[in-house]
Amino acid sequence: YVIIHLDAYMSNISQIFCIWQGGLSIYGALLGFLATSIVFLRKYGYNLWLWFDLMMPSILFGLIILQLANFMMQFSLGTPLGLDIPNDHSLAEYVEYRYRPTGFEAYQYFQPVALYQAFAYSIVFIISVLCLLINRKYKFLAEGTVFLFSVILMAIIRFGIGFMYFSVNKDMLLYPMQWIALTVMIATVFIYVVKRFQHN
Repeated sequence: YVIIHLDAYMSNISQIFCIWQGGLSIYGALLGFLATSIVFLRKYGYNLWLWFDLMMPSILFGLIILQLANFMMQFSLGTPLGLDIPNDHSLAEYVEYRYRPTGFEAYQYFQPVALYQAFAYSIVFIISVLCLLINRKYKFLAEGTVFLFSVILMAIIRFGIGFMYFSVNKDMLLYPMQWIALTVMIATVFIYVVKRFQHN
């Protein structure tokens, strides 16, 4: 959360450590969960990559529910849509007046980015479940492949959808979450290549 909203904390660095004033972003929570899982699985001698593969559909399902909740609660706003939207059944999120960003009160409809993200994650969820079921019988994928492949796809989705998110600051090349998604993509590809090299 601090990384995403770094500009708000730069004037008062001590606020970063006031964890009682909020919580973790979902991505921070996932990172903490994965770190704890690594410690636990290694301590008790479980196969780390196998368990990460098996956990991936649950992680994706949780992210789908989160994005649907964000959509329903109007927590994630996309770019504003025109003031006169034709009735052509195109996707648009009506946002109540009190949730509209300052200076954009006249706009009623915004891109439903959370809904897009939930739909994209649903596709990755289906792919991961199918891969796990098929792999259970045919063993055509190395352990960890489903997890790493899913993480790469999730990062690509988050990076791409980042261009549709609302932001007052249009001068930025990429938004903080896009930089994080890009970093995750590169790191995951690197881990996959190293893993394949070690396996060979």
